[in-house]
Amino acid sequence: MNEVQRIQQQNAGQPAHHSKLTILMSAALNIANENYELKQQYQEAVENISNRSDRLLHLLDEIEQ
Repeated sequence: MNEVQRIQQQNAGQPAHHSKLTILMSAALNIANENYELKQQYQEAVENISNRSDRLLHLLDEIEQ
């Protein structure tokens, strides 16, 4: 769903004094927050894969010896 529409629906029951700028700023902050969270999740996944790869390499090295 479009972030602007989502914000408008959240504020549907509230007074109409919310300006377009307020709605756009809220949408932009939500998008930025989602982007930040996705980057954090990606970084955690990369670290997890890196750690698992290191462990696998060490196990393979032990088998070779």
